[in-house]
Amino acid sequence: MQVAAGLSDISAKLVDKVSLWIDTLVVMFPNLVVAVVVVTVGWGLGRLARRLVYGALERLHTPHSVNALVSWLASIAVLSGGLMIALGILNLEKAATSLLAGAGIVGLALGFAFQDLAANFIAGVYLAVRFPFREGDLIETNDTLGIAERIRIRSTII
Repeated sequence: MQVAAGLSDISAKLVDKVSLWIDTLVVMFPNLVVAVVVVTVGWGLGRLARRLVYGALERLHTPHSVNALVSWLASIAVLSGGLMIALGILNLEKAATSLLAGAGIVGLALGFAFQDLAANFIAGVYLAVRFPFREGDLIETNDTLGIAERIRIRSTII
């Protein structure tokens, strides 16, 4: 008898829980639709931002690699904003906060793990943006003399 009573209690709790989930889904369905629309619009705006930023940088005659990097970052920023707004619409602000905290911790860990690579990357961006020398210039570095053949974000071929 006790086993049957225990099973009926478990099944009643299970039915109550599933019923609560269904009620919450019905109440939150309009918010879910709006959140999907916001993410879709954010994705479209991110693509538009990428094209606009890339075009603006092209007019400034910056190197292709810098244009691609900056336009990609602009796209990711716009899409991230759309995702955060969508999470707010779904009343998941705590999830959004946890995602940002997790991204910060992962970024910090990756920064320490790849600090040499990051330093070289930042130096490459500096070289591409500030133009201390151009392709075809005569360069001397570490007792090496040569002509800069190609300048990229991650490497300069002399």
